[in-house]
Amino acid sequence: MHGQCLCGQVSFAIDAPLLKLYRCHCSLCRRHTGTAANCAAIVDAACFRWLTGDGLIASWKKATGYRADFCRSCGSPVPNRLTLRDAYWVPAGLLDDSATMSVVADFHLDSRAAWDNAATAAASFANFPAIDEFFALMHTPAPTAE
Repeated sequence: MHGQCLCGQVSFAIDAPLLKLYRCHCSLCRRHTGTAANCAAIVDAACFRWLTGDGLIASWKKATGYRADFCRSCGSPVPNRLTLRDAYWVPAGLLDDSATMSVVADFHLDSRAAWDNAATAAASFANFPAIDEFFALMHTPAPTAE
């Protein structure tokens, strides 16, 4: 599976048969994406690789630790490496193949926008779940050699 930023200068590949997505409805994610919720996947680092443009990536970070990586050319959000696990946060909108993805959870429903009345996933949380529960929900096993 491949993905790229809006201008195509930053691109990456993911070696996973399917991706589990989550939607975060917190105010930071809404502002970062300009939408009702941030829809993304968490991908093990062993399954992720940059193809082009990783030198074009810039970061912005809040004092709280929230980080947003983006393409310097087009401003599109791009994947960033997590600090708590050996994994990458990958915005779902950058991915080319949506057939192998499904939303499995919604987070921070207590802080979603008043106008956000979209249906939620089977696993829905008023806030953010415990970190181990989050990674258990999001874990996508690496493909096995046949």
